[in-house]
Amino acid sequence: MEARTARRWLARLGFHWTEVRKGVYIDGHELRFLEQLKGLEPYLFEFNEEGGIKPKEYPRGCQVGGLHPPVILVTHDESTLNSNEARSRAWKEVHSTFLRPKGHGRGIMISDFLLPCGRLTAESLSIEQRQYFNIPEHASKLFEFSSQNSSGYWSTEDIISHTLDTGIKMFEAVYPGYKALFLFDNASSHSSFAEDALRVQNMNLSGGGEQATMRNGYFLLKGTRTIQSMVYENGIPKGIEAVLQERGLWAAGLRLECPKLQCEDCRARKRCKKILSLQYDFLNQKGKLQEMIEATGHTVLFYPKFHCELNWIEYYWGQVKRYTHDNCEYNYEGLKTIIPQALSSVKPTTISLFYARTQRIMEAYHNGLTYGSTGYHEYLSHRRVRHLEDDF
Repeated sequence: MEARTARRWLARLGFHWTEVRKGVYIDGHELRFLEQLKGLEPYLFEFNEEGGIKPKEYPRGCQVGGLHPPVILVTHDESTLNSNEARSRAWKEVHSTFLRPKGHGRGIMISDFLLPCGRLTAESLSIEQRQYFNIPEHASKLFEFSSQNSSGYWSTEDIISHTLDTGIKMFEAVYPGYKALFLFDNASSHSSFAEDALRVQNMNLSGGGEQATMRNGYFLLKGTRTIQSMVYENGIPKGIEAVLQERGLWAAGLRLECPKLQCEDCRARKRCKKILSLQYDFLNQKGKLQEMIEATGHTVLFYPKFHCELNWIEYYWGQVKRYTHDNCEYNYEGLKTIIPQALSSVKPTTISLFYARTQRIMEAYHNGLTYGSTGYHEYLSHRRVRHLEDDF
């Protein structure tokens, strides 16, 4: 009776029993991302569907190799393929059984970079030039599960190494004088911090103990930017209390955590962790990947969470998976042979169409359309030049 009554009340309150599926999460973050990208639009280097240069009027002073060079979008993502993944449908005789190996089998992760006009590749360079720059022909990297490191998964160090040693080196060799805007999703490996990053989560209330040794911070004192060391002269890390005292923010009654978390005002006044985390240097601490890319002179943006429709590489993975499923050999050696063929099977013109689709989606968001609504689908369909399936 209790369950029946609860279901009845849930129905009256506007809830309904339905299958829960993955989807796009709308929370406003997508608009902030689009505004950031919109600000760089005048500087974006544009390609046509054949990979050539589109004529464009750049802002004054924007020139190749100059102080404000044109920007080229470079998107990144990882995907996994397994040796026993094949098409879900197959021809078989009536009353017969189609036997397949159990489980997904051994897998390979692929990390790759795409431009609006195709894959990031050094095919335009000669073998001698690639040897001089110490870069491979393609930027994609394969990661065999549990074989390249002791942890058995793609780590932050792996993505940093792939980006710096392959992605950036190849980009600078193929597009000298241009600036790359790298686009990454919000995976934990992309947003982790350096060991010495300004993170209040890594600090104790008092000095010493098991806490991180952090880099110098800074704060404004009478309008002047003041550098603050996060360690004492003897090398012992400072605690939150000492850091706040030096900034003139410590007050009697402050605690590491507030015993009562009823309201935002209470959290802001009595939690010294909260106070320090809202300081400018702590609040604007960047992740390790972003710091290392920006140190090379290029820039980084992160896609909003749960918005894979904004990343044209997701459609590229769909085509790669389709090829591997159609040519599945149900063994690991066959998978390693098929993957390079699958990556090369997606034509640059098709990738250009994928990119154009994401641009239409972004434009729809800018026009206030909600993902999945009737107006949203009409907006995308009537602007489509031709069906993507025509290229498959």
